[in-house]
Amino acid sequence: MDKSLYQARLERFQKAYHGEIPDRIPIEGHFTPTFMLSYCGYSLKTWDPDVVDRAVDRVLGEFDYDYVRSIFYRPPQFFIQLGAKTFLQAEDGTIQHPDVHGLEPEEYPEFIADP
Repeated sequence: MDKSLYQARLERFQKAYHGEIPDRIPIEGHFTPTFMLSYCGYSLKTWDPDVVDRAVDRVLGEFDYDYVRSIFYRPPQFFIQLGAKTFLQAEDGTIQHPDVHGLEPEEYPEFIADP
């Protein structure tokens, strides 16, 4: 990246963050892994690190933004490996939140007394 472009973007963000008036409002590139994979034509079931890396490179190169706060959230493998019951990968690769709960109503008083 051009060092002067980087410096302009950094100054823009810092001024806005500190309540000063920047030359314009900084634009945040807020890209989720799901968006990046979909945008690049990959299946949402594709969480191969090399494929995700190619998608990240392409998306970050094709959009105009001043900063990216965060890209990655927990991939589906994280929930699968933990045996999570609250996050499940659907057939199309999206993460679903099934209708489950952590405690039964009668268990709350005991939990509140001794978390």
